[in-house]
Parts: sequence; C-alpha cells; structure tokens
Amino acid sequence: MYKNETFLTPLPCAPPPPPKNSEIQIRCFTCKHFGICKILPDYLKTATLIQNVLGYPADPLELVKIKGFTGAVVENPDSYFPKEITANKDKKGEFFGAKYESETIVNFIYKFDCYFVLYKAVYNPETKEFDIPAGKEVYYGVDFTIEKESLDDLQLGLLTLKEDIENKECPCSKDKDVINVSAFSAALNCDFYEWEKGLTYEEGMRRIVMKYPDGISIDKCGTLYHLATYHIEPNKVPCYHPENGKVAFMPMPYPVYIPEKPCDCQRNKTRCELNEDF
Repeated sequence: MYKNETFLTPLPCAPPPPPKNSEIQIRCFTCKHFGICKILPDYLKTATLIQNVLGYPADPLELVKIKGFTGAVVENPDSYFPKEITANKDKKGEFFGAKYESETIVNFIYKFDCYFVLYKAVYNPETKEFDIPAGKEVYYGVDFTIEKESLDDLQLGLLTLKEDIENKECPCSKDKDVINVSAFSAALNCDFYEWEKGLTYEEGMRRIVMKYPDGISIDKCGTLYHLATYHIEPNKVPCYHPENGKVAFMPMPYPVYIPEKPCDCQRNKTRCELNEDF
C-alpha cells in the first residue's frame, strides 16, 4: 500500500473508461492506406463526435451515498465555496462536495479531520440570504456550527450560485432534446478502406502507438484522438492466486495402512483340494 486515505475521500483520478456501447472500432488502424491517408483527421473527428453522442467519455461515478446529500452536483464548486471554514470556535473544515436541490436549497459537506459534516442552506426571501443552521456529522450526528467569518464567505458564494442556477438554461427546454442512447452502438465505415491482409486490430493498434507515441493529432490545436486508457500501479501486480501465491496446505490425516480383516466365512474347496482328500 502506498496511499492511505479515508474511504469517503474522492480519489484524484481521471474519469473511468467509457462503456463498450460508446466505443467505435476505428477501421483505419488496419487499412493499407493509413500511412498516406489525407482524410484520417476527418475520420477520427467524426468518430469522436459519434462517441460523444453515445456518452463518451463516461462521467465519474459517485461511489458513496450519503443520506440527505441529494440534488444535482455543483459544477466548479471552487467558485462558490471556500476551501476552508471554521466551526465550533476553532475546528477547521475542508470542502468536500456540494449539490443543489433547487436554486434556493443547497446541500454541502465539509470534512473536519475524519468527520464529514452535512449542511443544508435554504434561501430566505425576507432576509434575501441563506439560512445555514448547524451541520450534522453524517454518522455520529454531532453538531458543527459555522463561525460568523466563514458564514459571510459562504453567503457570498451561495448567492452567486443561486444567480447562476437561475440564469442557467434548463436542459429540458423546448430548444433541446434529451435522448437515451444507453442501448445504441455505431460503426463508422470509409469508402476508401482496404484491409491490409494479415494485420489484426491488435497489431494495428501497436503500429499506431509506435508511430504516434504522443497521440494522433486531429486538428491544429493539438487535440489528440483517444486511443486507450491505462491504469498504472507503482509496483508489479502478481497474477491472481487463491492462496496469494503461496503453496496451499490442507490439514489432511497422514495415510496409514490398515490391513484387511480376516473373513469369518468358510470358502469352498478347490478341485485340487478335493482330489487330495480322495
């Protein structure tokens, strides 16, 4: 183990890879015209547009559900919430996350050491400010009351957030259409495609990586086409073994020879034995 954090702390990692239905198998990687193709950037741009429609890249998943922490995730929270607040006189809390149920109800969490405290801010139309009562620790229920200086910073950010939400265009407005593409996949063909005989898709991918180690640029701004997503571990990861790579030992009894018991029943005499009797 090289990193030890509280399980509620979000790990600083890139978004997970997209679902399979949103990936397109790029045919030009196995095309014999790949090295001289002049429409490669256009092909890859089109593929990128199709993948974006089908949900690529995938959004980060919320692994931990906290009771009461509901609503839409606040985008760019650093613009609205201070990184640190003070509660219960001298307790310092770090910003963890925020969601809004509407422009007048905002839920946000600050972490005090190992304690996650949930606050619920409700807009008061009479005072034209947000009422922020004492927060509750999500597990133990301990109260954390925010000090006045920190409340002033939060009020300014919450009022700005309220204004931005009100001015934000609704994704369900009549000018937009919401389409469920979870079950769809797509293929992008090319009239000039000619398969390079004997070249598999995996070998074609290796050829691309060797030729473009820094990525395939698809425009003058240096935008790169996504080829693959890799996870890097600091140490070598062993193959799975049920006994963690060690020889399994089963406490079985040592085999001991047990002789057969003599049979009590009398067997019939053989022909030779009968002849001897006569």
